[in-house]
Amino acid sequence: MAAYEKICYLLAILSKSCNLFKAMATNNLKRVLANEELTQGKVAQASGVSTSSLSKYYNQRRTPSPTTMGKIVNGINRLVGASRYKITDIFPSFDEG
Repeated sequence: MAAYEKICYLLAILSKSCNLFKAMATNNLKRVLANEELTQGKVAQASGVSTSSLSKYYNQRRTPSPTTMGKIVNGINRLVGASRYKITDIFPSFDEG
C-alpha cells in the first residue's frame, strides 16, 4: 500500500470515529427531547443557547463545548422540573474528569 493510500485509509477511519462521536452526542439529545416532548425552541430558550446553535447540535453539524453542554442539560432539567439528566446522559463522550 502506497503512503497516499495509507493516509487516505487513516483519514477514513478518523472520519468515521468523528461521525460516531457526533452521532452519540446528537442521538441522545434527539432521544431526550423526544422522550420529554420538548422542542428545540423551548430547550434553547431555557438553556440560553441560540435556537440556531441548538439546531446545529441536534442535526450533527456542530459539537457543543463542555460549557454549552452544561447549559443545555440544565435547561432540559429546568423544563422537566427535576435534576433528571447529567451531561453524560445526553453527551456520553463528555469526560467529566
